[in-house]
Amino acid sequence: MVTLEEDARALVDFGFTFNQAKIYAAITRLHLATVGSISRLAKVRREHVYRTLPKLEKMGLVERMLGTPETIKAIPVENAFSVLIKRQKEEAESKVSALMAEAKTFLEHFKQRDWGNAAEVGESQFSLVSEKDAVMSKLSATVSNAKREIVITTSRRKLAKLMFFFGELIKKSIRKGVHIRVITEVPEEGDALSRIIEENISPGNALELRYARELTTHYLVADDEQAIVETSPQADLAELPSLWTNNDSLIAIFKKNFTDAWRSSRNWTAVEAPTISGTRQLRRAP
Repeated sequence: MVTLEEDARALVDFGFTFNQAKIYAAITRLHLATVGSISRLAKVRREHVYRTLPKLEKMGLVERMLGTPETIKAIPVENAFSVLIKRQKEEAESKVSALMAEAKTFLEHFKQRDWGNAAEVGESQFSLVSEKDAVMSKLSATVSNAKREIVITTSRRKLAKLMFFFGELIKKSIRKGVHIRVITEVPEEGDALSRIIEENISPGNALELRYARELTTHYLVADDEQAIVETSPQADLAELPSLWTNNDSLIAIFKKNFTDAWRSSRNWTAVEAPTISGTRQLRRAP
């Protein structure tokens, strides 16, 4: 049987202190309760019960019943949880609104400061992004901010995840006129990724997909201005740190690498259906 203290510990997650939770749990068990009976069952001093009851009333969780002696009744438990969840939601929304206001004020003051020794605009920067969420956030921002072109070399496994996590962002970029070129590995038997991309992400020629026999580096370059390079081609997407840079010389190396790989790669439509022997062959697209 679940003890009163176990009920109380569960209720703490809904915004109660532990003693408040014990008092409320005691009331729900007693149905009609006096202050004395609540104090005995909850093992909380009477004066604390007296201080807590107005708070529970204000939250809409208990009612005072007229009579001698005065008794306390809890509202139905299912209704109580609706009240508690609504209260937590309102408090969370209020906190988020306050944080957004604070952030806006901070940014306004931040932009007005004279930093003196701040890095010059256009200065080359390098950043090793370590955490998975940070890598995903950097990828999202780079795709979102692209204005002209995005080029990508990556494995088919990572490409599938890129399309899953950033498919909507990629479609928005395409609608803005961003041209996307992707080089990935030759598909395995029955791999439908290229068809899925064409049908769901990029009908037409806004996203060009090609296959290469071997990819030694996995990276994304946007507008010849930013590059995100994975430190290990064998690792899963964002599993290991990635290097972000806006260094012109390094980006130029990746763009040359991509241009050379693009010339030697094949359009995905050049992959024929399986032959009678069950193997795949490459041919040039008409």
